Amino acid sequence: MPVSQRNLWLLLIILWIPIASVSGQTCSSAITAQGTSGLLSLQSSGYQYEHNQDICWRIQPNTNSNAYLIRVVVFAFQSAPAYNYVCNTRTCCNTWTWTGSWASACSSSCAKPVYPNTPTCCPPPLGCCSGTWSDCRTCSDNCTSTGDFMAIFDGTSTSATQLARWIGLVPAQTTVTTTNRAAVYAWWHTDADLIGATDFTIRYYQVCSGSLPVPADTGTLYSHNYAQQPYDNNMNCSWIIKVAVGYAPKLTFSMFQTLAGDVVRVFDGVNSNATLLAPPLQGTPNLAILNPTLVGSQNQMFIWFTTDGEGTTTKGFQAAWSPVDINECATNNGGCEQLCENEDGSWACDCNPNYMLGFNRYSCYPPPKGWTFAGCWSDPGMDDLPFSQGVYPNNGGGSPQNCTAFCAAKGFYVAGTRNYRMCLCGNDYGFYGQAASSDCFTPCQLNASLYCGGLSENSIYVDINECATNNGGCDRVEIANCTNLPGSFVCTCRKGYAGNGFVCVDINECATANGGCAPVNSSICTNLPGTFSCACRPGFRGDGFTCEDINECATNNGGCAQVCTNTFGSYYCSCTYGALGTNLHDCYPPPPGWTYDGCFKDVASNRDLPVVVSTSAASPLVCTDLCAARLLYASGAQAGSFCYCGNSSGVYGQAPGHAPGQCNMTCVSDPAVFCGDKGFNSLYRDINECLIDNGGCGPYGACLNLPGTYQCNCNPGYTPITTGRIGYCVGTTGSTGSTGSSGTTGSLRSTGSSGSTGSVRSTGSTGSTGTSSTGTTGSTGSTGTTSTGT
Repeated sequence: MPVSQRNLWLLLIILWIPIASVSGQTCSSAITAQGTSGLLSLQSSGYQYEHNQDICWRIQPNTNSNAYLIRVVVFAFQSAPAYNYVCNTRTCCNTWTWTGSWASACSSSCAKPVYPNTPTCCPPPLGCCSGTWSDCRTCSDNCTSTGDFMAIFDGTSTSATQLARWIGLVPAQTTVTTTNRAAVYAWWHTDADLIGATDFTIRYYQVCSGSLPVPADTGTLYSHNYAQQPYDNNMNCSWIIKVAVGYAPKLTFSMFQTLAGDVVRVFDGVNSNATLLAPPLQGTPNLAILNPTLVGSQNQMFIWFTTDGEGTTTKGFQAAWSPVDINECATNNGGCEQLCENEDGSWACDCNPNYMLGFNRYSCYPPPKGWTFAGCWSDPGMDDLPFSQGVYPNNGGGSPQNCTAFCAAKGFYVAGTRNYRMCLCGNDYGFYGQAASSDCFTPCQLNASLYCGGLSENSIYVDINECATNNGGCDRVEIANCTNLPGSFVCTCRKGYAGNGFVCVDINECATANGGCAPVNSSICTNLPGTFSCACRPGFRGDGFTCEDINECATNNGGCAQVCTNTFGSYYCSCTYGALGTNLHDCYPPPPGWTYDGCFKDVASNRDLPVVVSTSAASPLVCTDLCAARLLYASGAQAGSFCYCGNSSGVYGQAPGHAPGQCNMTCVSDPAVFCGDKGFNSLYRDINECLIDNGGCGPYGACLNLPGTYQCNCNPGYTPITTGRIGYCVGTTGSTGSTGSSGTTGSLRSTGSSGSTGSVRSTGSTGSTGTSSTGTTGSTGSTGTTSTGT
């Protein structure tokens, strides 16, 4: 804006008229200077100004000036300094000895110019004893002096921070700017010593750049001249809004009206290199859409307002700011390794269960293996954990690893670190209650990245009972034992199993010495999962570890029909007459006229009995009848359904009989008895009845043996009887005189066909014997006829 449009500079001419004087130390009141710029000037009517003066000005250029700073420029200044004064506790020289850097116009040979006489060399800068020109300006802050000076304060009174103090000659233009206030307080002071000096001229003006007040968690920002007149052309204004750490500024525009080319930019940071929070703003943006976006991610926000030279007709803008909590956890988890908990204005890191927070408050560390971290617990009497031998690192102190190992070696399940180096042990804890985590934030002596309790608190570590979960990782609980120990555990296999405890396999006890049972021929050892059992074999009695033979024949003859033979662990039945039945107990008589010889081997290529008489039906009776019909005296039943015949047998020898595969096949035609086996014959032989007592034919007859039977052939004159001794030959009586010729003797005895096999232990009925009749006696002289008995 042209100069004519600005507020007129305020020119204050002070002509030796004191406004206020308070013993040369301060002002009781002050002149208020307003407007965006102005001049403060003191001009004397002669060579010297008045002594014992205190004149003050309160400079407040704009009622909406909290977004602006004030710059003060000294154009000319000369006052009389005191001979002694103190700057920042350093006594300055009244001899004007200068040992620092001189101005280029000064001669380094001038060591002691005499003041106030006209010096031949330059005086030292502002009366300081050493240092550079800027050091001396700094030295002038907070100086106490009885000399004449001008002081500038950053605020509305002398209680504000002093920005500058000038004493003596200021040969060049000097500028100071307020730091965080929108007002300046100027104080002109002279003492009682009237010493010649000239005057001063100071200009002030408003600038629109700089940081806003701190702390300034809330406030309002205005464009230049807001609510008074349009903002200026060609402005380049910037502000930094700074709120407390842990919060971010939120900017809310209540008014925004600029011309095109007059732009406001809002950055998330301290300068224009930061990220824009919204596109450059100009014109009349939709504030309902804009405002929610203007929230920073850190505690500072940079606002930049530029205008062009095209003229202005609008009000500008008004915006308020306030702090909002920064959710530090939303970015990189707040730097936390595991858990991040956002708090109002801050955040805190935490750890997952069984982890402990490190001393840097970000990292998480697992507790020693086999232990869990239980937190911070009060122990004012150091008696919550009774065993407290471990005070120094060599006794378990100094770190969680040392302490838990120490307590485990002592057999304790709870360990506590305390006061950076102590170690306490026990099996229980918590009598005094839990303490705040921060109470245990004492770094460990041997590992400063971890905590080791507090003065009256223990960092508690508790043994993990690994066995409580999945049997500690050992094998199944049915076959493995898990034993918990302080800080560890042990896996072992249960009795009856072998292995390392993590893998267990069943021991087959029966594989060695029959498991300790009785000898294997009298007992059975049965392996079971993790164990075994002993039992006596059939035919033995006992507990399995001791077995004795049972004599089955001693009770009811073993159930045998004829002969019972006890064996070791068993028995068997046999027959003195007949063949053993398929039930292995009963005896079946052979067919009449035959005898059972036993089980005999046979060879297919050269049969013991060469004549095959049946291949589909066999039994002792069937086979012997078929052989008798062919007048063959030996009969063999084989493989259950074959009948073989011959006259000689047994060439390949006899088999034990009734062993597996030896004459154990049931007869197809009679399942009660055996009919040999493959390659074995159940052998039946004809009985030669004639060998005993001439077959019973008597002395007057001849016995003829036949397969399965026999017959009596009586001598002439003799006939077989039909009653009593059947077949016995007896003589016949002729008529008186000569004996008639004897008739032909009928067959003495033919054995009837035998009946079917009888029941167990009974013989089938014998067929009836043929009867013979005696021929009648012929008459004398003639031969009687003889008829053959039927």
